[in-house]
Amino acid sequence: VHVDCDYFSPPFYDDLMDIAVSVERVGRTSFTLAFDVTIAGVQVSKGRITVVCVRDGKAHPLPEVFAATLSSTQK
Repeated sequence: VHVDCDYFSPPFYDDLMDIAVSVERVGRTSFTLAFDVTIAGVQVSKGRITVVCVRDGKAHPLPEVFAATLSSTQK
């Protein structure tokens, strides 16, 4: 349902990017992942994505095992 990204400097072809992904929030029907992108230790971008579980076109609770797994890795 939502994606945002801030760019601080451009990557170039053949740059080796490190992408760290963390669980920022776990709700009843959705979760948010945060991304931090660095090149040689310098942050080049960061972003977030919020994903909603949908069934038959409507928000649906996250499966319990999935929500528990996400929650166990949450910051």
